[in-house]
Amino acid sequence: AIVKELARQGAVIAFNYRQDESLAQKICREIKELGGEGYALKFDLNRADEINQAIASFIETHGEISGLVNNAGISK
Repeated sequence: AIVKELARQGAVIAFNYRQDESLAQKICREIKELGGEGYALKFDLNRADEINQAIASFIETHGEISGLVNNAGISK
């Protein structure tokens, strides 16, 4: 719900995914349909090198990150 509201306000939203690229691209499309910009960053949260590279690349392209929505989940 938070990301949807941010998208409605025109926010640039980057989010992490690890495996399901088709789902990540679907989420990007939904963000765009709501008026925002969505960017799917692929990295494993257990790999600091992947995290650092993805975040540094995003910042280089889009500028500083001004907020964070932390959402942890478990899939069964």
